Amino acid sequence: MDQHQGQAEQQAGSPAGRHDALLFYAMLGFVLAALPLLGVPLVLRTVPVLALSSVAGVLLLTAANIAATLLLVQARAGCIRRRAWPQPALAIGAGCLAALIVLSAWHGPASSSSTMLLATGGVLLGLAFPVLVLERSFADAALADAAILRAVLLVQAGFGLALILQGSGVTTVALLHPVLAGCVLLLATEYGIRGIASLFLPPPDLATARPVARSALAGWIRLRPPRLAAVKQAISQRWGLDLSRGWALRFVGRALLPVGLLLALLGWGLTGLIALPLDQRAIFDRLGRPVAVLGPGLHLLPPWPIGIARRVEHGVLHELALGEPDRGRRLAALPSAEDPPPQSADRLWDRPHAGETTYLVASSATSGQGFQRVDVDLRLITRVGLSDQAALQAAYGVANPDALVRATAGCILVSYFSARTLAGVLGEDRQSFTETIRAAVQQELDRLDSGIEIVAVVTEAIHPPPETADAWHNVQSAGIRAHVAVADEQGAAAKTAAAARTTVAGLTGAATADAAEAVAKANADATLFAADTAANAANSQAFQLERWLARLRVALPRAQLLVLDHRLAGAEAPTLDLRDLAPRTPP
Repeated sequence: MDQHQGQAEQQAGSPAGRHDALLFYAMLGFVLAALPLLGVPLVLRTVPVLALSSVAGVLLLTAANIAATLLLVQARAGCIRRRAWPQPALAIGAGCLAALIVLSAWHGPASSSSTMLLATGGVLLGLAFPVLVLERSFADAALADAAILRAVLLVQAGFGLALILQGSGVTTVALLHPVLAGCVLLLATEYGIRGIASLFLPPPDLATARPVARSALAGWIRLRPPRLAAVKQAISQRWGLDLSRGWALRFVGRALLPVGLLLALLGWGLTGLIALPLDQRAIFDRLGRPVAVLGPGLHLLPPWPIGIARRVEHGVLHELALGEPDRGRRLAALPSAEDPPPQSADRLWDRPHAGETTYLVASSATSGQGFQRVDVDLRLITRVGLSDQAALQAAYGVANPDALVRATAGCILVSYFSARTLAGVLGEDRQSFTETIRAAVQQELDRLDSGIEIVAVVTEAIHPPPETADAWHNVQSAGIRAHVAVADEQGAAAKTAAAARTTVAGLTGAATADAAEAVAKANADATLFAADTAANAANSQAFQLERWLARLRVALPRAQLLVLDHRLAGAEAPTLDLRDLAPRTPP
């Protein structure tokens, strides 16, 4: 036991033991460096995800290469038993994991602040220094494949410089991000192919075996080009082909220069061949001067830089939202009829929307000057004019068409709303409003010779600010309740007036009837009085006697009267009719 312990200590103190420890700690360091790079995008949404994921992927590939090398070194030293499956497993696993990491971050968010870009680029450049030291150590001691470390340096330094330049305002370097990420994908693909191919090949001799998780593409990353003699020697050792004695290689060497020049000349001539689809046209510039506008189709022009074709859209419609300069209206996937509506289809104005802008309108209050706010979700459907003149104006006169249209429409809307009240804006006809705005914006763009055509103006919503939704609803409800109360009182007043008219009509009719009856009675009394006057004038004694007897009979209806008068003579006695001519009712 003491003997084995002594051998282990001796091996640990030997150069081979130190090399094994260096490989182990290098592998562990690469794995630990990749984990934070994968975890940072989960916490911070503003970091460049593709850059960090690509660097993490190439670090994992390097860790797999070092682990495979360490397994071979341990197997040669007799410390572990050689097995066939770890080498392919490392290559396939690392390749698949790195490819999955890069592909998952390929379409990630690309919006990052300049401070974040500068900080991330500085960190990546700082991490490249220990990798450079490790690459020099591996290359000098011939421990492992230093080419994969050069690939790590290339990816780290490339992303670091690109992020720093992009954060400084050079936006064109953003094109390097997918290029470097594609290099990582190529390395991961090579790892996977090597791992799968090794499953079907016999295991090589342990003394000459090389790690499966390695990359021949990374071997081409070097400061000086590979020597032709080294390439011939490698081909001769691997496949047994002696290219120095073959005529084909000498022929290729002699024909390489003229064929290369011919291909370069042909490629230069093909720069003048341009194919335009149906939705594009091009402005042909000869030596910097526009000559003609080319329609869709295939065109053969003088090669670059004598002739340059500037592509311009032909009939392509763009939807421009005033409230969102960076927003794209196209949905990732159109919802079906059974799916819930997307968030962009929400038109309730009691919550803010991304595409709305706020404008000031005149206040209708009579107490003094004031203003109110109104939110407008307005979109412009634009395109480059279909004429050749419009294409020239759009290509040479406008640097940012969207910004120009947005600024012009904003000025027109500010001037429009400043002369109107909130009630007037909300009650105005939408068709006349959109037509007025479209004509005004188009007139201003034509004055600027922009070559942009406003096809339509779409008004999604015009409403008060969402913060005043509750107050606005209360005001509307109060107005409705006021109208209802006024209508109720008007109905009650109409009912009272109808009842009063009915009462007045009844009283008027009764008074008219009483008056007519009184007049008729007066007329009857007048007629009787006239008759009595005439009778009294004709024979006053007989009239007065008759009336006296009538009144006496009325006064004494049940008395038996006996009239005695000394003035009555027997011969001149009057005849009294004492018969009762009134009808009798049976008992």
